[in-house]
Amino acid sequence: MTAFFYILFGVGVLYSVITFLLGQLLDFIEVDIDFDDEGLFDAQVSPFKPMMIATFLTTFGGLGLIFQHKGQWHPIIIVLVALAGALALCAVIYYLVMVPLYKAQNTSAVAQSRVIGYRGRVTVPIREGKYGKISYTINGNTYSAPAKSFSGKDLQVGEEVLIIDIQKNVYYVDGTKKGGM
Repeated sequence: MTAFFYILFGVGVLYSVITFLLGQLLDFIEVDIDFDDEGLFDAQVSPFKPMMIATFLTTFGGLGLIFQHKGQWHPIIIVLVALAGALALCAVIYYLVMVPLYKAQNTSAVAQSRVIGYRGRVTVPIREGKYGKISYTINGNTYSAPAKSFSGKDLQVGEEVLIIDIQKNVYYVDGTKKGGM
């Protein structure tokens, strides 16, 4: 039973460290990957985010180890108490951290339909038929988004673009004449 708890604890900690380091690396080289899990279980924000899974595994394994070494409880009782503790911590984090952060994020976001017609700048080059990245500012907030060229032309970093269309969270842009935004 000890090995089981060590494995869960180790997987949770290792997963947390790897995702942190990988996130920092991908942020440094400006790679942005977004998986759409909206609408899963009709929750405002999915409780099955990687952070929640890592928290559950680490807490369950850690509590299992603590209760196994500190008390003379039956293994089933240890599993149940560790499970209850892990679920309770995950519920606290979900309701007191994740849901409020999700609500705060959505209050500052602008509907995509309102973004069409705005100007932005290319931050990652957009090659013919390939994805790049743009940034644009609305109401003092700067946003970035994956982008493709609407006309198929190459667009260089710093070039001003006009947002023409948005499909499946990809912004289709076209170059504009040089000038201020």
